[in-house]
Amino acid sequence: MTFPPADIAPPPPGTPDAPPSLWAGAVDVLAPPNNEAQARMGQLAHAFIAPWARGHGLARRLTLAVAMEARARGLMALNLDVRETQTAAIQLYESLGFERWGTNPAYAFVEGRMTGGHAFTLRLERDGMDDRLSRVVKAARQP
Repeated sequence: MTFPPADIAPPPPGTPDAPPSLWAGAVDVLAPPNNEAQARMGQLAHAFIAPWARGHGLARRLTLAVAMEARARGLMALNLDVRETQTAAIQLYESLGFERWGTNPAYAFVEGRMTGGHAFTLRLERDGMDDRLSRVVKAARQP
């Protein structure tokens, strides 16, 4: 999914090490091709916020924009997985309503050791989801 540059704010004035680019973060939403059973399930993958852009709410805004667009395109759920050491990401996803449904104790090999990971899902077809997402988006846009 592609969003217009207006949906992604440039770095705040005075942000150290900020390049002159608008590309502060990215995320992919993958849908399984030719898989009838999962045709309406999206996989949120490769989410990344540049180190200089962290701490400004961009991950929240980007994830919400993806969830709203996924719902508008008819997806019923977004699934993702995240390394257990990425506590800020875990807190973000849980605060947005993603439900942790599983743990893989051998998820990744990082800095010379095995680390676990968690699987999450956000059900987009639930009643009130549009209202909830809209409220969270509106709150995220507040200064």
